[in-house]
Amino acid sequence: MLKKITLLSLATAAAVITTSVGTFAAYDTLSANNTGSGAVLDFGAPVTVSMNVDAGEASSRGLGEAPSVTTTATVTVANEDDMGDKITLAFDLAGTDGASLTETTDYTLDVKANSAYVAGGSSITSKSDNVNFEDSNISGGEKKYDVTVTLTETGAEKIAAQNGSADVKLEMTATLS
Repeated sequence: MLKKITLLSLATAAAVITTSVGTFAAYDTLSANNTGSGAVLDFGAPVTVSMNVDAGEASSRGLGEAPSVTTTATVTVANEDDMGDKITLAFDLAGTDGASLTETTDYTLDVKANSAYVAGGSSITSKSDNVNFEDSNISGGEKKYDVTVTLTETGAEKIAAQNGSADVKLEMTATLS
């Protein structure tokens, strides 16, 4: 059995603890937050690639010569900040009715940097498949590429037989990597 003094000591200790917990006054600030004036975290602007392709213009040709069209593709890279190494241009051609065309057997591509982008319009490095081209000059925003599509005899016959016209849809994809 506990002695009366021990019980009194325990009761006194409990009273002291209870009193010290409640010693903060109403004007004391015991926590803080930054609600309404939060810190703004800037992750920077996203890297974006956009593209526009002109309708193009048919080159003049003589009877029996391969038809070709040259168009200008404008690729704009924003906020790249030396994160990329190259721009890859991929092409796909089809008749306006969906008739597929096969690279090298139905058409050829010649892609050059437009003289507005690189003085003199230097050629872009071509991969072996003649459909994907790489440009390692990614500095500055807007790049212009002159794309010349020339139908082979097989390709011209395929388009004429499929849709009775010489309309071909050029699809391009520009990828920063």
